[in-house]
Amino acid sequence: AGKVSTFGSKICRDYVPDYTGTVIKRLDAAGAITVGGLNMCEFAIGPTGHNEHYGHCRNPWNTDHIPGGSSSGSGAAVAARLVYGSMGSDTGGSVRLPAGLCGVVGLKATYGVVSRYGGMPRCWSLDVFGPLTRTVRDAAILLDAVAGPDADDPTTAAAPVRDYPALLAATDGRLDGLRIGVPVATLMADVEGTVRPALDEALAELRRLGAEIVEVAMPDPSRLYDLTNIVNKAEAATLHEAWVRERPGDYAVSALSRVEAGFHISATEYLNALRLRPRILAEFTAAVFEPVDVLFTPVLTMPVPTIAETDITQAGDAPRIINSITRCTRWV
Repeated sequence: AGKVSTFGSKICRDYVPDYTGTVIKRLDAAGAITVGGLNMCEFAIGPTGHNEHYGHCRNPWNTDHIPGGSSSGSGAAVAARLVYGSMGSDTGGSVRLPAGLCGVVGLKATYGVVSRYGGMPRCWSLDVFGPLTRTVRDAAILLDAVAGPDADDPTTAAAPVRDYPALLAATDGRLDGLRIGVPVATLMADVEGTVRPALDEALAELRRLGAEIVEVAMPDPSRLYDLTNIVNKAEAATLHEAWVRERPGDYAVSALSRVEAGFHISATEYLNALRLRPRILAEFTAAVFEPVDVLFTPVLTMPVPTIAETDITQAGDAPRIINSITRCTRWV
């Protein structure tokens, strides 16, 4: 409350809310020191870090390259060691992509674990909040501070908060008995160039810590990706309908083209996508999580692209660029 919250947009450049998000309240109550707001993709619409209104967010390891999005500043600030931790929101990869591309820890928490009250929605069926930090332990500490039921968000789970730092400490840094599945015939088959050795090194380290690495036959995620797109675009169009009709010129091309696509999704397509969710979840769980406990996938199958390579200057550029970056995260 009382702070300008732009959501990375021109439309909300001067918006000052009279309420405070639950995540911020809980961080304050836990003693966190708030340094300030961070840059992000416009209305969280974008996986790259581009923002025509406030300047593109850059990857601190090489500023010609994207940091991932849409919680771009959240990943970049932690990677640049400006802060110990930050919060992001994730619908199709917006915590995991900045974490992966900036080399920090990012956690898309389970739906219902963290209150979304006070956050600008992107897609209410899929949005979650989660921490970005330098270490896994820090992520556990942040999640412990912000998790739990919230009367202001009826989608939060009624279950009590688990002591995440204690659960982590109980492992003593070991992964003995943990079965990690590697989907060799799907996402891993498309990994390019220098990404493959990095994934192999990660698997070797997990094996050294005691985990068992198991090859699994994961269902093709492309159907899940398409269904997720339907839900995401339909709900985003609903949320932005008035602004798109009244102020279309105040959106960047990349954001406007993605929102407008939702106006062409029928109610039957949207409802069918939601109806299929429990069945697909059951099928996927049976196929993947009976033989293994955890699924290991890349965040990005290619080396981190540059800002110039991923700049969307016309609507037709969006599908190709967006799909290449989110293909490993959106279906989750």
